[in-house]
Amino acid sequence: MAERDLWLAIEELRSQQREAAAETEQLRQEVSKLCAGRDGTPHSRAREIIQHAELTFDTHEQATEWLQAAHPRLDDLTPLDAARRSPELNGRALKLLSDILRWSSINQPLDEKLKDMLSGEQADDHLEGGRQT
Repeated sequence: MAERDLWLAIEELRSQQREAAAETEQLRQEVSKLCAGRDGTPHSRAREIIQHAELTFDTHEQATEWLQAAHPRLDDLTPLDAARRSPELNGRALKLLSDILRWSSINQPLDEKLKDMLSGEQADDHLEGGRQT
């Protein structure tokens, strides 16, 4: 496969990442709009942070793990406890999720997707520095 084809594949993957991030952000905004109409109680803020975590992480287990881990930017509270404690802490927890989503969409490894797009040994050769066998 020509180097040009490899770069086209990389650009296609980056385009797909941007589209996926935009779709996720749109879903996040829809959830926020739905949550905005709620009463702002600790329970509704907890529901909001859970919904956002489910949109951000790949699995329910990852979302649950993040929700239950203390974080220094949340005064060493878990995101779930922070959401229940105050609207301000809930906002910080939501910002963390936004940062995670942005970071993961920028830094998602391309190797796996490139291997899917390119064929067998040729993909391995390109990903390992062009080694010919």
